[in-house]
Amino acid sequence: MLMDFSGTAGQIRETFHTEIHNLMVDGTPHIANMSDPQIPAALAPAIAGIVSLHNFWPHPMFRARANYTFTTNGITDFAVVPGDLATTYDLNPLFKAGTTGTGETVVVVEDSNLFKDADWTDFRKTFGLDRFTSGKLTTVHPEPSTGKSNCADPGVNGDSSEATLDAEYSSAVAPNATIAVATCADTATTFGGLIVIENMVGSATPPAIVSMSYGECEALNGAASNATFNSAFQQAVAEGVSVFVSAGDDAAAGCDRDVSAASHGIGITGFGETQYNVAVGGTDFGDTFASTNATYWNATNTTFFESAKSYVPEIPWNGLVRRGIVIHQ
Repeated sequence: MLMDFSGTAGQIRETFHTEIHNLMVDGTPHIANMSDPQIPAALAPAIAGIVSLHNFWPHPMFRARANYTFTTNGITDFAVVPGDLATTYDLNPLFKAGTTGTGETVVVVEDSNLFKDADWTDFRKTFGLDRFTSGKLTTVHPEPSTGKSNCADPGVNGDSSEATLDAEYSSAVAPNATIAVATCADTATTFGGLIVIENMVGSATPPAIVSMSYGECEALNGAASNATFNSAFQQAVAEGVSVFVSAGDDAAAGCDRDVSAASHGIGITGFGETQYNVAVGGTDFGDTFASTNATYWNATNTTFFESAKSYVPEIPWNGLVRRGIVIHQ
């Protein structure tokens, strides 16, 4: 159960024993609690976490590339298009056997609508996914099952590229499924994606599959917010919802995004640290490192731009270990 409250910075300080400060970070003004909030020990069994005390927003967990094949500092990289994904992770036998997502709905959690739905349609046509004729796209703004409306339509904002990417590659894995782009606008202090999750999980008909590709390293997210996501995902599991969270493209340096050198140590996303979700991503192929590109990639692309020959060995073992739980990514 989610309880809304409001108050002044002074009331927050007196209630939760943490100060709310105005901050300037990289030229951007923020407000934030300066320590983790505290509650009386007697209330601990009833309170999972406290959120919306700051406005440091989660960020999309991907890093964009412009072309399918590109060279950086003399090293050629090979982007993974849908056909490559199917080859590399052996999806083609499933597709041939009819396991294509027919009748299923995959919910992607967003705080922006797609720039335009036609981008999803063009993606499927460009990469040959339109041969799976049952695939559909829909956009929803989930409301709470009880109480007043709390999910505003976010429209299109700077996260639309993340929303589009999520919708497109969910369709690449489940090409005959319905992809539901579930969006709520951020409030002054609450990530719209959290509103989406709480509203959908608490509905009379929770979705079977939820995917979220936003995050913030657990240290910056804070203990209270980490606990809130843990609680939300725990409820999701109890309702039969499978929750997938992006591990992100910043490797282990999640607290050092966009800096030249990491200084905070290992920092996985606080959205994906729980035992109630599956953290996926962070793939780091070892082909270029081992000078074996020709072994795993064809020299030319097919009609649908794919070139992968087989599974490509990875440099790390992509495992996330938290609280005794080992999750293969």
